[in-house]
Amino acid sequence: MPNQNLPQNPQEKTRKRTIARLLTKSDAATTGILTYRNLYFPVALGKRGVRARKKEGDGTTPMGAWDCTKVYYRPDRVRRPPTALFAEPIRRDFGWCDAPSDCNYNRKVTMPYSASAESLWREDHLYDVIVVLDYNMKPRSRSRGSAIFLHVARPSLAPTEGCIAMKGEHLLRLLRMLSPGAAIAAGKTPAISANCAAGSNRDRSHAFRGRVSWRRSSPHASAG
Repeated sequence: MPNQNLPQNPQEKTRKRTIARLLTKSDAATTGILTYRNLYFPVALGKRGVRARKKEGDGTTPMGAWDCTKVYYRPDRVRRPPTALFAEPIRRDFGWCDAPSDCNYNRKVTMPYSASAESLWREDHLYDVIVVLDYNMKPRSRSRGSAIFLHVARPSLAPTEGCIAMKGEHLLRLLRMLSPGAAIAAGKTPAISANCAAGSNRDRSHAFRGRVSWRRSSPHASAG
């Protein structure tokens, strides 16, 4: 498993993607605004704000641009969300590994699992609908963070363990509009999120080689 980010390939062309931009007032912010087209949705962020160099369990939401890869939903609670993204119903044995030393770190696993893993079948409603973001997936790096989802928020948009969360009705509305290949670009200002969105896929979690220039230019039961 790689333990560092790959350098940007200057010859790699940026994919044209549908971008929803997540804006925050500061690195310490635990809430933000997700903008898409002419819509604005309030969202909850990690309890310790946003960070370029995220680590497993640090309670931060990673800055960067992350593809929306897949949707999971609870078939006993909600119908299949109307979306162009691939959607799969959650089963009782679905889990997500958060053990950095495990070969399935930051991957879906079958519960019970031999290493530390979070169940996707929850008693609360936070995972009634989940959008998996491709943070720390290709390549994966030990301890850089796992299970970064877009999911249903707690009441009053209480902070998350690192995920992005929004009201259920807002999440469903967004899903109706997103197309395959859509991405969430998280940053402190429009310039930051735009820069994240334009970055190469191989360098997105390294977004903070560009951070200075942007500023000049203006546990198992816990959900992410």
